[in-house]
Amino acid sequence: MIAGVLLPAALLAADGQDRDVVQDLGAVLGWRLAPQVVEEQCRSVDPEGADARKKLLQSWLDKNDSQIKAVDSGVAEIAPLLNPSANGADMVQAVRRQVAALLIETVFEGKKGDEIKDVCKRETAPDNPRWSNTGMPAVQESLAAMYDWKVGHDRK
Repeated sequence: MIAGVLLPAALLAADGQDRDVVQDLGAVLGWRLAPQVVEEQCRSVDPEGADARKKLLQSWLDKNDSQIKAVDSGVAEIAPLLNPSANGADMVQAVRRQVAALLIETVFEGKKGDEIKDVCKRETAPDNPRWSNTGMPAVQESLAAMYDWKVGHDRK
């Protein structure tokens, strides 16, 4: 879902390979940003669980540090190539903001009040799948596809 609406302006002129790389960007950023986005959104909704989520997030960040760096590096290389006339750093930030907004929509869509708080309470559990998701092998596969796209793009 995230990749399907990512960078709609860039997709207007995109061929199939560009659409594929946009899907890969959405996939890796979805994995990369979801824990932080959920932790941030839940702070005010469930303040009692804020410390637990913060610790779980930090543990997730530490455990996945090398994979996170690979995602950040890959996104920094690929996103600017999708719109060469835009500022590269601005393009990366725009993609990150768009994926974060879509994550919020996806996680909290259709939920109100206590339902949102229940989602946030579930995020305090160390056995919640969000905190054990290493992104393997999907993130590595998407990063490899992004690299392949970049090599092909550089040849053009």
